[in-house]
Parts: sequence; C-alpha cells; structure tokens
Amino acid sequence: MAFNVRNTNPKALTKILDPESLPHEVIKIQSLRIPMKDGVELQAHLWIPREAWEGDLKCGTLVEYIPYRTDVTIRRDSIRHPYYAGNGLASLRIDMRGATNSGGVLVDEYLKQEQDDALDAFDWIVKQKWSNGNIAMFGKSWGGFNGLQVAARQHSALKTIITLMSTDDRYSDDVHYRGGNFMASDMLWWGSTMFVYAPRPQDKKIAGDGWKENWLKRLDNEPMVKNWVTHQTRDDYWKHGSICEDYPKVDIPVLSIGGWRDGYTNPVFRMADKLPHPESSFLVGPWVHEYPEMAEPAPKIGYQQLSLAWFKKYLYPEDKSDFTLPRLTAYLQDPSTIEDSYVYREGKWVSLADPREKKSTSLFFNDGQTLTKEVAKSELTDSFSGDLSHGLFRGSWCPFGFKGDFPADQRYEDSKCLCFDSEVITEDIELLGQPVVKFTVSSDKPLANL
Repeated sequence: MAFNVRNTNPKALTKILDPESLPHEVIKIQSLRIPMKDGVELQAHLWIPREAWEGDLKCGTLVEYIPYRTDVTIRRDSIRHPYYAGNGLASLRIDMRGATNSGGVLVDEYLKQEQDDALDAFDWIVKQKWSNGNIAMFGKSWGGFNGLQVAARQHSALKTIITLMSTDDRYSDDVHYRGGNFMASDMLWWGSTMFVYAPRPQDKKIAGDGWKENWLKRLDNEPMVKNWVTHQTRDDYWKHGSICEDYPKVDIPVLSIGGWRDGYTNPVFRMADKLPHPESSFLVGPWVHEYPEMAEPAPKIGYQQLSLAWFKKYLYPEDKSDFTLPRLTAYLQDPSTIEDSYVYREGKWVSLADPREKKSTSLFFNDGQTLTKEVAKSELTDSFSGDLSHGLFRGSWCPFGFKGDFPADQRYEDSKCLCFDSEVITEDIELLGQPVVKFTVSSDKPLANL
C-alpha cells in the first residue's frame, strides 16, 4: 500500500491514498480548529472518506487524543489513520490543550480540563455533517489512560474505546509511585521528558501572531514532576483519573491490550475482573510498550484489522456485526534461555471465557529460605539487611524494544536479596495471571520499605 502526501498547505485537502487500494478514497484535512467552551481551540487532523467530506456519507468517528507533537508522530499517523478512513471511518487525531498548535498550556497529566476538552470535542464532532453520531477512542499509553478516564465521564456519543498499554490506577501502577515506591519505575525520567516536551512552541504559520505569547507561558509553567513529588501518598490527586476508584462508571465495551514486557500488564487482569460491560475484552501478548503489530518480541498480530472490526461493530450497530472476542486472550510464553533482548518468544495463545474463575497454587515462606506447600509452624526469625544497589540489572521497567531492555541473568541480583526457593518442579505447569504475595510483618523502625 503506497501513501503519498502531495500538499503540505495546512488549509488544503491532501489526497493520501490511491483510491484503488481501499474501499474509500481518503483525504486529509489538516489543522482543523475545534473550539472549547472557554474559547481555546484545539488542533486536529482528520482523515476521512472523500464522499463523507464532500457528499452525504455519514461516518462513525475515531478519536486519538494525545499531547505528543503531530510533527513527531506523523509517520505513525500517516499509516494508522488513513487505514481506518479508507475503510469508511472518520479518523481524528486531536492535539491536547497546550500541545503542538492547540491553544493553552499543558500543565499536568490527566487533569479534569483534559477530560472536559475531550467532551467538548465530542459535542463538536456530532454536529458535523459527516458524523453519524457515534464515536470511539483509541490510544497507547497517555492516549490509553485518557480513553479510560473519558469513558468514565459517560458521554452519550462514546460507544467504545481501545486502550493499549495503560492503567486503571494512577498511583500504585503507573510511572510515579509503583507499589508506593518513588524509585520503582520511571518517574524522574518521565518528568524530565515532559519538562522538555511541554514547553515546545506552536507553529507561527498555523497559530498566528499569538504564538510567542503562548510559548512564553509554556516556558514559564512549572515542571509536572513538582506536582508528582509533592503528592507522595494515595490522595485525591491520584484518585482523580484512576478508574479503579469506580469501575462501573466505564460502562461501554472496552478492548484493553497489554504486553508481558510492558510496564502496564497488571491492570489488564484487574480490568478483566472489574469492568462491568459483558462485551469488554482483554488481550496480553509478549510485547513491549508499543502497538502490537510492530512490538517485539514477536509474534505480532494484525492489530489494525482487529481494531477495525471492533470499531465497526460499535460505530455501525445497524450492521449487526457478529464479531466477538473472548473475555481474556493471552500469549502463554514457553520457558526460554535468559537473554537481555528477545526478537521472538515461543509459546501459544490461550483464551478464557471467564478469567474471574481462578485457580491458584499456594506456597509458604519457611525456615531455611524455602518455599513449601505447608504453612510455617513458627514465625520466621532470620534477619536480613538488603543491599540498596539491588535492581540495577533488573531490565527496564517499561521497555520500548531496545537492546538490553530485559532482565539478564539474575544470579548477581539474587546475591543481594533474601530469596526463598521451592523444591525442583518436575512436571510441566502453566501459569497465567498475576502472582500475589501476602506478608504479615512487624518493624522496630518508624519508616521501612518492603
């Protein structure tokens, strides 16, 4: 399939697809301005069938809503969005407030303002002549987070979302205080990244004479990480935007996708248990923090085709699609050699109709640093002082597929830890889900880490 952007004029209609390659000829409308209630305008790019823009065809609309510059994601956008439009959908890439050529300043993650703006954009969409009144959201990482959060606001036009590599819990299962631990994930790396991303200016040719005034406001804004480090406990700051606080508010079908090597694997299993809609589906592959048609390790999947079938079912209910997915599908990885990088993992796909029906095997901590099937007869009295340099060779918390991202041989790390070992397992055993560890502890110090 060949793509050809023939005109970079932001006011122009750009033909980007050979009309013979997909059912619909696609045009791109660049730098649309979507008005918010407070007068700020968000920039959006729209890929749409020509007959919808110029004629009477009514389309379901996809929304990707993220803060990353469109001149950075242009390569990804130019593949993903035209595919949807060529198959009959209107696909809208919206820059959040304060990002690229949208107005305003990006002051923090997942604010109520961010959600309010999305709802204003939905109101604008359903008034367009090409809209059939039905909207879906999709996005990875930030775009997956806010898809869940906006779904909880229950706009009547939002019929479904696909959320990839995201979380239901902003405090204990995100880049900030993973498990309550300041240093367990990538808060400082991510904070410094956004400190550079957020102040970048608008394009004068698109934003007009106010671009410099806006840029100075962006430069003067305090770094987001200041907010994060001043909220060290699970307070209302983190509860906001954490859909785990009230799962039933997300009452539409959700397709949630994660990866075994992504930083956001556990939320997929929690949401499979807790999200209420019976048609929601959950998928975990062997992947890093990337879309699953391009992520490593392989096997990859035809995510574009899968997502198209999902979107069409809910954006065109009159077609009465019989497309369904199991409640949970996961790639069960085979044992492998220990490598710090993988291109492919051997294994098999398995599906569960009801992952809430769980089976588990319990092992107990015992004397001699052993794991046994019997409960310990007495309290463990061994003392151990950990080495604070532990974890330097654990691999990246949320890898993107670079060399050396994965945990290598952990014997060096084990030498600095308190390790409990079971007997040798002589029979094959298949494990799928989350490990759970329960402790009863006491401490003679006012503050301690476990």
